[in-house]
Amino acid sequence: MTAAWMLAAAVAALCPSGAAAAAGSDDGPARGEGPPSFLYLSGELDDLSPGGGGGSGGVLWTRGLSRRFTAEAGGFAHSLDGTRWAYARLGGTMAASDAAIVHLEANLGGGTRTGSGIPYRTFRGGLTLELAPRRLWADLDSQYIRFAESNGNILKLGGIVAPRPSLSLRAAYYVSTGGNLGARYLATRADLQHRRLGLFAGLSLGRSRPELFNFFSSSTTVNSTQLYGGARVPARRHEITAYVDSVDSGGVRRTGLAVVLKLRL
Repeated sequence: MTAAWMLAAAVAALCPSGAAAAAGSDDGPARGEGPPSFLYLSGELDDLSPGGGGGSGGVLWTRGLSRRFTAEAGGFAHSLDGTRWAYARLGGTMAASDAAIVHLEANLGGGTRTGSGIPYRTFRGGLTLELAPRRLWADLDSQYIRFAESNGNILKLGGIVAPRPSLSLRAAYYVSTGGNLGARYLATRADLQHRRLGLFAGLSLGRSRPELFNFFSSSTTVNSTQLYGGARVPARRHEITAYVDSVDSGGVRRTGLAVVLKLRL
C-alpha cells in the first residue's frame, strides 16, 4: 500500500468536489517509471432551486516524491448565487508504515458575499489504518473550518471495507466538536470497478450549516441530504470522470454536474 495509491482516499473527502470524485483508480507507477505525477482539472455547473446558479473550477497537481510520500498543490474557485470565493491548497500524504497512511492538508483563501469579504481557511489531518490486509481500514480525520460566518472543528470516524478487489464500501460519522457548525451526519459511498469502467455513488444524511456543502441557504444548522453518483473511464494514460451531485439543505436544493480530467504527467 503506497502513498500514491492512498492519495485517492485522501482527496475523496467529505463529498465529491473537484478532483475528489476522480479518486479511486490505481495510481501506482507504470513499469520502468518512478513515482507518478498527476494533474486534475475540474469544472462544475450548479443550479439552485429556488435561487440562481453558478459554477466552480480547479486544478490539483500531485507528485509522488517517493513510494511513501506524495505532495499535492492546487487552486480552486467557486461562484454561487452572488457569493464568490477561491483558495489555494498545499498537502501531503505519507505511508508512515505498511499499514498506516497519514494525510495533511491546508486550504487558504477568501472571497466576497453581498459586497463584503469572507474568509476561507481549512486545516485537515487524517489517518487511514489497515486492519485486515486489502480488506478493512479505519478512516479517521480531524478538520478545522473557517468559512464566512461558520467556524469549528469536525471529527470523522469511519471505515472502509473491500469484500472483493472490484468493490469498496465506505461509511463515516461526522460530528463537530466546537464552534457553530452543528454538524452531525452519516456519509456512505460505494465504488465498483467493472472491467475498465469505474462506478461510484454516495449518500449523506444529517444536520449541519449549509456552508459545509458550499452554499448559503441559511445562517443556522439545518437538515441536509446529499446524493451523488458518477462514472470513471480511462482514456489511454489518462482518466475522465463525470458525476451528478444533489444537495438539499434547509429547503434549498443545489444540483451540480461536474467533469474531472485526470492527466498522467
